[in-house]
Amino acid sequence: MKIGQWKMAKAWELSSTLKHERGSWKAFVDFEKQMDKAQDPRTMDLADGGRIGFKHGGMTLSEFIEDKISKGEATFETKGDLLEKWGGKRGGNNYETINKYQDQIKFKRKSRLGGDTILKDEKILEFFNKQEPGSKINVEQSVKIINKNLPKDQQISESIITSRLKDKKFNTNFLDSQTFGQYHGELSDSMKQNIIDKFGDEFDITMDSFNKNKYGIPAGGRKDKKGAYEMIRRAVNDKATAWNRAYNLGAADGWLLESYRRAGYKPLTEVVKGVEKTIGYEAPDGTKWFGAKKWATKYGGQQVKESHPGYERVNKLVNVVSETRVAPNDAIIDMLKKGSGVKNIDGITLESLTNYLLDNDVDIKDIKKGLSTYHKHHVKGVKISPDADIQLVTRVANTEARKAMNEIELLKKNNQPIDYDALDKRLKNYGVSVEVDGKRLGGSGFESKADIERFVTKKIGDWKTADFEKFAKQFIKNDVKFASFPANMGAMWKAMGSTGRKALGWGTFGLSELIFAGLDMKNEMSKGKSTEEAASIAKRNATFGVYSDGVYLKELKKVAEDMNIDTRAFDKAFALNERMFKVGQQQDYFQAKIDKLKTMGPRGIEEAAKIQKSYDEWQKGIDVENEKLIEDIAGQVAISKAGKVFPNPNLDQIAKARYTLTNDEFGEVFEGLKEAGIEKLKREKTKAFDVQSKQADPEAGSTFNWLTNFFTGTENFLDWRTKGQEEQRLIDEMEGRERYLYNLQRGVNPDDPITQESFENLVYEQPGLGFYSGGGIASLKRK
Repeated sequence: MKIGQWKMAKAWELSSTLKHERGSWKAFVDFEKQMDKAQDPRTMDLADGGRIGFKHGGMTLSEFIEDKISKGEATFETKGDLLEKWGGKRGGNNYETINKYQDQIKFKRKSRLGGDTILKDEKILEFFNKQEPGSKINVEQSVKIINKNLPKDQQISESIITSRLKDKKFNTNFLDSQTFGQYHGELSDSMKQNIIDKFGDEFDITMDSFNKNKYGIPAGGRKDKKGAYEMIRRAVNDKATAWNRAYNLGAADGWLLESYRRAGYKPLTEVVKGVEKTIGYEAPDGTKWFGAKKWATKYGGQQVKESHPGYERVNKLVNVVSETRVAPNDAIIDMLKKGSGVKNIDGITLESLTNYLLDNDVDIKDIKKGLSTYHKHHVKGVKISPDADIQLVTRVANTEARKAMNEIELLKKNNQPIDYDALDKRLKNYGVSVEVDGKRLGGSGFESKADIERFVTKKIGDWKTADFEKFAKQFIKNDVKFASFPANMGAMWKAMGSTGRKALGWGTFGLSELIFAGLDMKNEMSKGKSTEEAASIAKRNATFGVYSDGVYLKELKKVAEDMNIDTRAFDKAFALNERMFKVGQQQDYFQAKIDKLKTMGPRGIEEAAKIQKSYDEWQKGIDVENEKLIEDIAGQVAISKAGKVFPNPNLDQIAKARYTLTNDEFGEVFEGLKEAGIEKLKREKTKAFDVQSKQADPEAGSTFNWLTNFFTGTENFLDWRTKGQEEQRLIDEMEGRERYLYNLQRGVNPDDPITQESFENLVYEQPGLGFYSGGGIASLKRK
């Protein structure tokens, strides 16, 4: 072997690239020969990287790389590809120069014949970012999932996943590999460390704390910190959480430290388990401020919570915000009920209501947006006074203060007069202050929960009818049209078919159906249904929907009568809603078929036209039948209307009432159906609450709860419990207070027993109530 070939052979052998990615030896030699032929004669004009450099195309290698970076063209196949484009030859000095820019250059492959590293990393990162932050993943399963999205010649192995998990810069979701024996849902060690660094000092969390609690703290919080569990859970699941800062931004001490960061104070850092984190800041006077006592002790500094003069003030404002995360007071609720006509205003807090008042295009129950409702505002500006003269204001007021300061700065820059009185009046209206040019402009912020209640009361007091109507729409869910599985066990039984029932040993048609029907009836009764209705549902399920005796409507009318709702037109209105639901399904079917045919060329378009013609004829017939049904309902409503004036109305009085019937009066029967349906569901959920609140699936009946949990699947094939079974185990171990708080977190509330899932089931199971999208009287009025 020649000397040159020997050097190439050693380079090939010692390459850090995996063997299967290097390519064959012959291809490597051929490539080297091509590279040699491609080189221009070398010159020695300029120094590059501290050595005598070479210019190609008028640029040194450094100049070439920087030019490509500035143009956004710094992606190359390999290092050799970069050198080839520059026009230079491979060599140690050139590789050293390239390595200086390694964080700014991307290489698709480690060698010319290797895999596309950029593509692989892109798919791995895409998968990582879809996982729950801080979770543990099954490496073998992950490889299979990722390889489905990669070309066959770019498949990855488990080793690359393991490598990327260990890369802190790549694995920003703090994932870890799952090992045998770890329980389902356990957080990664890096996420546990994040929690300890950010919350450990405040809530006494150590690594041992995670042995019993997923987030290192019981679901009920600790001592007077009842919301701690939810705060940590949200932080873990929020990908925007600043884990590189080892202090809780939501606490008073963390907020003060964050103000120091914004003010430009020198950050004090510590490398924790290989990750650098900010643990405090050094003030201009040399005082070192830390969130955790251990860092203050270690570095001879001060702990904010113990020694900072501004801590007490900020902590008071933090506590005021915490007090708003409960339902508004009775006076505010009464104002909303009277103005909007909504009888059950639940699921909102004083905080989320304030958020809605600031921007009534948001969902009033959106807790995530509600968290940004109140801001702690630096009156003199964060850079001038980061830890003193702090106000609690709304986010809108905080923005207004910033705008005022920008306006003043612009006016000064253009040598224009400043109307301080006008600015003072404007800022007082928003309840916020700024200090500028020795003047304090604006008004005071919130000092207590009572201040916020006064603000909310005043805002609602200024509402017009349109504002109340818009508010009411937040509680009318007309757009839900799906149901959840497997809470409706009867529906599952029907969908399963005879083969599926045989596989479960339940047999078909006969004794097993009667047994199942009996169990189904018991199951429905555990959901709060009456004996008569539970029996009716069981018979309907066992006969695949053939049996129907109208028991639901009968029970619904009883509830409506308790509510003083006129039920005379209920039967016809319920039937019309059911009819329009089925008509809507047929319309969707026809339209989908027509749209598909239109994409199938001339023949398809011709066929689509025929179907459209048939559809139009069918629609005409439907319209005629609908008009008759509507007239029947109008007649019933007219009788009710006349009866409000005359004890025993005659035909003329009824006819007059029919003639003067308004849309609102006609629509009352449909609104009555909905109100009664909600009240009936509420009574059932209240009756069943003690049972269902202790179940992993709070919508399932007690009889089939075990089966419901069985059908929830597992996180991966190594888990011997399903997700439902694991959750049931945890709930069973909880005591009263802990279970109560856990239920609140998952939307199961004894004061508001109707969950979103139970409402969705109602919509699906009872289209006659008219809640489905596009159905009922709403769709008829659009014609």
